[in-house]
Amino acid sequence: MTGSLLIKGGHVIDPASGVDAIADVRVTGGQVEAVGNNIPLQKGDIVFDAKDLWVCPGFIDMHAHLRDLGQKDKEDFETGTKAAAAGGYTTVVCMANTEPPVDNQTTLSVVLRDIEKRAQIDVLPVACVTKRMEGLELTNMVELAELGVIAFSDAGRTIANMGVLRRALEYAQLSSKPIISHAEDTDLGGAGIIHEGLKSAELGLAGIPAAAETLAIAREIEIVRQTNAHYHFTNLSCAASVELVRRAKADGLPVTADVTPHHLTLEAPDCYERLGTRAQMNPPVRDAAHKVAVWRGITQGIVDVLGSDHAPHTAEEKAKPYPASPSGMTGVQTLVPIMPDGLAG
Repeated sequence: MTGSLLIKGGHVIDPASGVDAIADVRVTGGQVEAVGNNIPLQKGDIVFDAKDLWVCPGFIDMHAHLRDLGQKDKEDFETGTKAAAAGGYTTVVCMANTEPPVDNQTTLSVVLRDIEKRAQIDVLPVACVTKRMEGLELTNMVELAELGVIAFSDAGRTIANMGVLRRALEYAQLSSKPIISHAEDTDLGGAGIIHEGLKSAELGLAGIPAAAETLAIAREIEIVRQTNAHYHFTNLSCAASVELVRRAKADGLPVTADVTPHHLTLEAPDCYERLGTRAQMNPPVRDAAHKVAVWRGITQGIVDVLGSDHAPHTAEEKAKPYPASPSGMTGVQTLVPIMPDGLAG
């Protein structure tokens, strides 16, 4: 392309620059050159009519499971990042629960090499907090941070030992990296499949109560209080979870949180009746009262960011009946398209 890309007449939204207006955007050599009204056409320009469309900077998804490594039948860095680009993302944070998990220098080196070879957009890797994500022995967090990870997380597993978590937060603070927590008390929610309620009883399935999440969050906040290290709660799904994060922030603790599109747009029991195991995820989709509370967390500024929790499985896996079907669904292609209607409502 010899000229520029001239995007005409779109609704330009760029919070970093304070722009929220109908405008033109000129892109030259992959860089935004100008934003303004009636930018003149130049020779060689490619013109894109953006009337009735939003024009935004590339989005960042801070919670995606790009399978790759031993799970290429589900997805790899090329297909996952192409899907993310189609959804409007230019950067994706890749969680550490790959097979094998990113808990050592060797695996991280393979991940970084494969990202360099196959990723179509920027991918920022996360490393495990504990070896094999078992919650017992810390990884070499300082070394992994020096090699390029941007955060630490045992992904879908909770560190139940508070002594281990405290040491992890101390090392994370030394590395200036946050820890991302999937908070769940597994003694309460361990065998659960869907949200605990009438539907789980009707289906004869173990349910995951809201208290499994909120109890873990309350406990972990107290460790943050001891260490003052940045701690991020991912996948908030419960009313009390939002309230706990609100209180922690009011106390001045370095706590942040995200929610997912499926916890904002689906609700139990309807989703289980319509979608069956396709709606199975962890934490589970909860009832209307929790959904409303999570939305309120966004509108009140308690929740900091939306994360897709993109977690692909094969069609054959998701077609299996409870409890054989794995938890998770895709999200990088759909989060941006489906959220404006919800936010506007």
